[in-house]
Amino acid sequence: MPFTRDTVNGFRYQVAVNDHGRNVLVEVLKWRYRGGNLSVKEYFRTLGRPKKKFKDMFNAEQHQILDRETPYLLNVDATFRGYDLSLLFIILRNFCGLEGSDSDAWKKPASGKKLEYLINRLKKERNDIAHTKEVKQMSDAKVIKKLKWLKRLLSRIIRTAGTISKKKPHIPRALIAGIKQEFRGLLTKVREPLDPDDLSLLPQLQKELMIFRNIIKEKVKEDSREELCELYPYLWDVTLAKWLYPDLTVRPSLNFTNLIIKEDTSRSMTINAQPRTISHEDILQVRRRDNDLPEVLIISGEGGMGKTTLLKFLTETWVENPKQITGLENVSHLIYFQLRGSSISSFKDLLKNLIPNTFQESGVKLEYFEDFFLNFNVVFLLDGYDEANEESKKLITDLLRFQQSNMRFVITTRPGCLNDLIHIAEQRKKVMNIEIKGIRRADRLYFVEKTLSEIEHDPVRRNALRDNIIANLETLYMDMDELDVPLTITLVIIREFKDPSQRSTDIYEDLTVLMMGKITERLAVQGIADAENKVKDYFSTLRKVSLRGLKRKEHDLWPETVTELKAKAVEDDSDDYHTCEVESSFHQLVKRNVELVTKEKLKDETVPQLIDFAQNAFASIKKIMNPETTSEGIQQFASGLPKLIDAFK
Repeated sequence: MPFTRDTVNGFRYQVAVNDHGRNVLVEVLKWRYRGGNLSVKEYFRTLGRPKKKFKDMFNAEQHQILDRETPYLLNVDATFRGYDLSLLFIILRNFCGLEGSDSDAWKKPASGKKLEYLINRLKKERNDIAHTKEVKQMSDAKVIKKLKWLKRLLSRIIRTAGTISKKKPHIPRALIAGIKQEFRGLLTKVREPLDPDDLSLLPQLQKELMIFRNIIKEKVKEDSREELCELYPYLWDVTLAKWLYPDLTVRPSLNFTNLIIKEDTSRSMTINAQPRTISHEDILQVRRRDNDLPEVLIISGEGGMGKTTLLKFLTETWVENPKQITGLENVSHLIYFQLRGSSISSFKDLLKNLIPNTFQESGVKLEYFEDFFLNFNVVFLLDGYDEANEESKKLITDLLRFQQSNMRFVITTRPGCLNDLIHIAEQRKKVMNIEIKGIRRADRLYFVEKTLSEIEHDPVRRNALRDNIIANLETLYMDMDELDVPLTITLVIIREFKDPSQRSTDIYEDLTVLMMGKITERLAVQGIADAENKVKDYFSTLRKVSLRGLKRKEHDLWPETVTELKAKAVEDDSDDYHTCEVESSFHQLVKRNVELVTKEKLKDETVPQLIDFAQNAFASIKKIMNPETTSEGIQQFASGLPKLIDAFK
C-alpha cells in the first residue's frame, strides 16, 4: 500500500479512535463499574445469573482475557487499560448500571440517556474502521473534520459520565483538557510527514484491525444462526387447508412423506436422457448433467404437491437435526423466505428484517453486515415464485447478482412460471430444475397416520378415522399412475375429520359441498340475503360452463370466451392473499363435475380450458375465502353472482 498523505491521515485517525477512545472508556468504566475490586468474571458470579449468560456475552478471545484475571484485582486501572475498546464496551453495557442492551437509550440521542448513546456512537466508529482491509484514505480537510468531531464526542462522554457519576467538576474538566491538548497535537501533525516511529506501527495496527474484524464476523455468524433458530419455529408449521380451516396446522416433520422428485430433462443436452429420481435427503447434493452443483435449484410442481412443505421440512431439519439431509450440516445459514406479498426488494432489507437483533447488536453499517454473509455458507429457500410480486422479483434479482460460490438458492414455483424463472436465473447462475410428481401409493397410509397424529389425539377415534380415510381413498380416481397428490389426501382427511356424518359415496361431491358451505358461511356472516341459493347457483354454473367449453372443443379458449369470463368474473384486488392450493383443488372439483356429466374420465392435457376456467372462476371466490375481506368485498361478490350465472344460462 503506497504511503500517500491520505494514507497517513487515515492512519492517524485510526490511532485516535483506538487509543484515545479506549482511554476515555477506561475512565468511564473506573467510575461506573459496580464490581469494585472484583474481576468481571467473579463479579458476575456474585450476581447469581446463569453461566450461559456470561458465556454468550463475550467471544472466545475475550473469555481468554477475562479468565486470566484473578478474582480480586490489585490494580483496576492497569487491568482495564489492558482491554480493547470492544471489551470495554461490553463491560460498560452489562456491569455498570446503564440501560439494558435492548433499550433505545443506546440507539436514539433523544432518549434522555445520553451516555449510552454517546458510548455506542464511539463503538460504531470503531467498528467501521475495523471492517476495512486497508487504512482508509482521508484528505487533510476530511481528517481535520473527523478529528474535531471525535474530540467533541470523547469530551461529551467524559462530561456526561462525570455528571451522572457525581464526580467533582474539576475531575472531568481535567480529563477534557487533556483530550483537547492531545488532539491539538494530532491536528498540528496533519500536514507533517509521518515520522518513522508512527510508520513502524502501521503493520501492527492493520493486523489488529483484521483480527477485530474477524471477531465481529464470528460473533455475527453465531448470533444470526441463533436468532434464525429462534424465529423458524414460528414460521414452519404447515396449514393443512388455510382456506377452509386455518386452525389445522402441523409441524412439517409430522406431515412430510417421501416425495417422488424427478429431474427435468427437457433442457438437457444429452439425447434421450432419462430423468433421475431424486431423494429429498440428497436434494442439496444433486448434480447437473455436467456434474456441477446447481447454484439455483428450481423445484416445480402443481399446487398442492408439497413444495412449501418440503422447504419448511428443510427449515425444521436445519434447526433440529441437519444430519438428516446430506450437506445440510455444512450450511451455516439457511434463509427461508416466502415471496408472496413481500415488500422486501433487496438482500440488505431481507437481513435487516429476518435478524434485526443481530444487526443492531453488531453495531456495524448495513453494507458491512451484508458483506459478512457473502462469506458464510448460505442456502436460500425462496418459496412461491409464481406468487411473487414486483418487490419479490427485485429481491431475487438482487440475490442472484452475487457471484460467491458459497451462496446457493432453492426456489419453488408452479409450472406456469417455470420458463420465466429459468430465464432470469440462467443469465447469472448454473440452474437445474426438478419436479415434484406426488407420493407413492405405498406411502399413503404413512401420510394419513402422521397427519392424524397431530390433529386427533384420541387413539381410538384416530384409528377409526384412519381406516375410513384409507377405504375412501381406495375409491378415489387419480390422474397419475401409482402416485397420490398430497393436497387431495389432505382434503379427504379433513373431510373425514371435521364432519364424517355428512359424507356420501362421492368424495369429490363432498369436497364441493365442503367448499360451498364455507363460502355460504362467509356470505351469511356479512348479512347477504339468500346466500345458500346463490352459492348453489354459482357452483351449478361451473358445471355448465365447463361442459360447454368441452362440447365446443375449446382446447384453446376462444377469444369471446376469454372476454366473457374476464368481464363477468368478480374482480380480485387482494394482492396479499393468493393460495395456489385452493386453485388446484378447485380445478380438481370442476374437472370431476364435468366427468359426472359426460361419464368419461378426462385428462388435463386434452381439456386445458378446464384449467383456465377454474382459474377464472377461482378468482371470483377466493376473495371471500380470505377472513380479512371486508363487508364491501363480500357485497361486491354477492352482487356479481347473478350476472355471472345469467351470462352462461
